[in-house]
Amino acid sequence: MGGAIFSSGGPLTIADTTFSTNTASVEGGAVASGPGTLTITHSSFSGNHSGNGGGIINFGTARLDNSAVTDNTANTGGGIYNGTSSTLTLRHSAVTENTATSGNGSGIFNLGAVTLINSTVSQNNPTTNQCDGC
Repeated sequence: MGGAIFSSGGPLTIADTTFSTNTASVEGGAVASGPGTLTITHSSFSGNHSGNGGGIINFGTARLDNSAVTDNTANTGGGIYNGTSSTLTLRHSAVTENTATSGNGSGIFNLGAVTLINSTVSQNNPTTNQCDGC
């Protein structure tokens, strides 16, 4: 878990950091966090890969400010996977051009609560056609 960082239980603060081409076999291509608080500011996540949460997987409370999650890949939650009962807030951030190979949650896969404030979620790509007879 957590190709670059795995944080369980404590607060994790990330600022002015680039996460690129990290890989985790199961969860959190770059960062796996929770339970606990994850705060990310002025950072970028690109080209990361994982089973769930290509860029980030959150099982607590996460906030991204002025950050970008771009071109990450996972089976589910290509950019961000927000787990059950977890809270995710994006403020002035972008989630773009991520891929979910299962077709579920290319940008953000959410099982908890998500709040978007002046943020962009666009051009994310599910790669499985899940529409029978379309």
